[in-house]
Amino acid sequence: QIVSNTNDPHKLIKKITVQLDLQLSHHSNCIKTFTLTENDLVCDNLLENVPSLPLYRLGKTMEDAQLLHSLSRLFRSLIHVDWLTHCLANSIKAASHRASELEMVGRERQWKK
Repeated sequence: QIVSNTNDPHKLIKKITVQLDLQLSHHSNCIKTFTLTENDLVCDNLLENVPSLPLYRLGKTMEDAQLLHSLSRLFRSLIHVDWLTHCLANSIKAASHRASELEMVGRERQWKK
């Protein structure tokens, strides 16, 4: 079910944050396949295990195929996190604009009295 920004931006913000939490958890699992750190979202030297070759040259061995699969999962999850944070930022802007518009309508009504 899609919630429109014009109906209730607060519901949309809640739905986005739930999805963002789930996606960050998935992203941390993707990061763990490349690093052995305790902190789930630390990306220091994340790609040091990826060979310095064009990716199209990989995939000839089972190890390369697994590396490509893990790498593609990592990049897809990163894109999802980026998209969700963009949606969250836009929803917060919409909620802020709506609150200021409602405030202005209230002031205008008081002024007309």
